[in-house]
Amino acid sequence: APVNFAAILILGASMPAFPMPPINRALFRRMDPVGCLLSISWAVPLVFALQEGGASFSWTSGAILGPLIGGVAAATIFVTWECWLGKRTLDTILPMRLFGDPVVVLVFLSVLLMGFSFYPAIILLPQRFQAVNNATPSRAGIQLLTLTLVSPVFSFLAGSLMPHRKPPAEYIILIAASLITLGIGLMSSLPTSMATPAAIYGYEAIIGAGLGAVMPASYFLLKIHVPEGDIASATGVTNTARTMGGCISVSICTALLHNSMDTGLAHILSSAQLSAIKESLASMADLDGELRRRVMGVFGDAYNRQFRVLVAFALCNVLVAGLLVLAIRRKERRKLGERGGEVHEEVERREAREDEASSGGDAHSQLERKAEQGSIEAQKEKI
Repeated sequence: APVNFAAILILGASMPAFPMPPINRALFRRMDPVGCLLSISWAVPLVFALQEGGASFSWTSGAILGPLIGGVAAATIFVTWECWLGKRTLDTILPMRLFGDPVVVLVFLSVLLMGFSFYPAIILLPQRFQAVNNATPSRAGIQLLTLTLVSPVFSFLAGSLMPHRKPPAEYIILIAASLITLGIGLMSSLPTSMATPAAIYGYEAIIGAGLGAVMPASYFLLKIHVPEGDIASATGVTNTARTMGGCISVSICTALLHNSMDTGLAHILSSAQLSAIKESLASMADLDGELRRRVMGVFGDAYNRQFRVLVAFALCNVLVAGLLVLAIRRKERRKLGERGGEVHEEVERREAREDEASSGGDAHSQLERKAEQGSIEAQKEKI
């Protein structure tokens, strides 16, 4: 909180003042209150269902099915409303014209897939440190510092490269997606013993570098390819996509963990012990040495399995980043072709004007010559 408060003070003092339009009834009529309400009504229950499904409640329970079905229905209504309203006015919470540009759509999809790695990395790693490496919660947080400190450093570096376009933002996204895939893949190969391998901090640095570089490059591309009036909406879609990707991936990882626990621990633990461990990892301290090591081994295999699943989504992100590079190159070639056509038309118009001018000059010269000949003949007759 103190750091956030200091950041708010610095931003408030340095942020330039922008001219604000006068607040009147016309401004309120341009707002989309229904869209604002619907944008919240679908996101909250859907995120709740994805986070709690398979963890606090069963997927078949009413506590999960109700919010899940309601969230999907509200999302459908929200999109339908925004499509209908967009045909009547340009002022909507979610302008559907954003999805007409392949570059913008690929940026959204890339951020969505990045969320599949971002949230599990900061949630699963501390859990692994506690369940497999016998770390305390505070110690697990300290062991995550490599990722959390490297990420903002590379975010700053990527942001500083944006104005120079060397390398271009789309290539930074491709490199970052590749780093994330490499780091997640390495995480899936960790040993399941109690000792914490030193290599895990290098893997954290690789993941942190990729995660840190993605967002500045994504925002930069949105700034270039999205109209000025739609940048706020595009930024909101980007943040929502990252959150939804993270929630979906955490839900998948939770289901995998519980499945591994049920199949790997049911024959070595009592139902009471298994339930206690599902509630809190601290209950593992009540197990004896050999049994505890076996449980830690099962957890280690489970977390490796989770990261192997995340590798698939990370590879999809690399593919999307590659398509993003191709889409931007194609868009640039099309613009160059249009400019070349305009230049060619301008050259043709200029040549036509020059031809007209030259033909007009020739006619004028012929008239002058005829006049001179007539004058000469008249002088001869007088003589």
